[in-house]
Amino acid sequence: MFRREADRATRSAVRLGDEDVDEDEVNHNSGEGTLHGMLPRVLRPVLTLRGPTAAARSGPAPRRAFTAGTSGGIQEERRAGLLVIGNEILNGSISDVNLPFLARTLHNRGVDLVRCEFVRDDPDEIADRLLQIKKLVGPTGAVFTSGGIGPTHDDVTYDSIAGAYGVNCELHAPTVARMEDHYGSQGKELTPARLRMANLPLGSEVIWTQGTWVPLAVIERTYILPGIPKLFQKMVNSALEQHPETFTGPTVFSRTMFTKTGEGDLAGSLSAIAERHPKADIGSYPNTGKDPDKDYTTKLVVISRDEELVKRVQEEIVGAIDCFE
Repeated sequence: MFRREADRATRSAVRLGDEDVDEDEVNHNSGEGTLHGMLPRVLRPVLTLRGPTAAARSGPAPRRAFTAGTSGGIQEERRAGLLVIGNEILNGSISDVNLPFLARTLHNRGVDLVRCEFVRDDPDEIADRLLQIKKLVGPTGAVFTSGGIGPTHDDVTYDSIAGAYGVNCELHAPTVARMEDHYGSQGKELTPARLRMANLPLGSEVIWTQGTWVPLAVIERTYILPGIPKLFQKMVNSALEQHPETFTGPTVFSRTMFTKTGEGDLAGSLSAIAERHPKADIGSYPNTGKDPDKDYTTKLVVISRDEELVKRVQEEIVGAIDCFE
């Protein structure tokens, strides 16, 4: 059956601030402003892919999947997951905007974001959900975490992830040195509370992002990020630059069509086509009035890593439903 993506999801808020940040910013997930239109051009929004192979996989040991590349070679599909951490997200105090940014960014690079979960500031829950997502993405996949790395009592992400992987946390000297420069320039003391933000899981690789002292700790292909969108976005881009092999997947192809036919009238035809082509992701989205440049009732989208399959499915849809581009 065809799947309906979250095309009508509410856009949440994002705060833009100074390039260098303090601990209050590290520990928040959003703020004022709007997300729409603020993404870098190279990461402009595109259709969010929910790959059929990823959606169909379950169990403790997902199989590795390969697909034909554009040059005829074989490329391994890449998967990723996101764990959003914070009581403030789940009680509605803060609206998460990191998920849509990450989904669009990874989709642009041919990587399937196959799971996102939201969890409280609870060490056991964080560790449990992290390991479950890790199984789902497989040995070549990556997991991002968002939030919970500030200086206060409820910032437990570093310790939770360390516990999940059976290691301890320790002060990371290069991070401490950067913090000394940053806080010293402001005449602020590097207190024990602030030093908690330099207490990283033992054995972590650290990726640095220009313009901030905040470390991006990476352990077991888990990328530990702050929740504030400005930092999250910049540090995700740093991860992509440092580990391009992890975040480059086979090309995704898509075709978009429009029709004056309502979803209730086209559902039968579209479902039959989807059943004949399980390797194509077919989406149906009613016009909610937010697309003034197009006069249509329903938008139809076909997505697959097989370009010829996308063309064939489009032809079948056009043959069964009165469409225009």
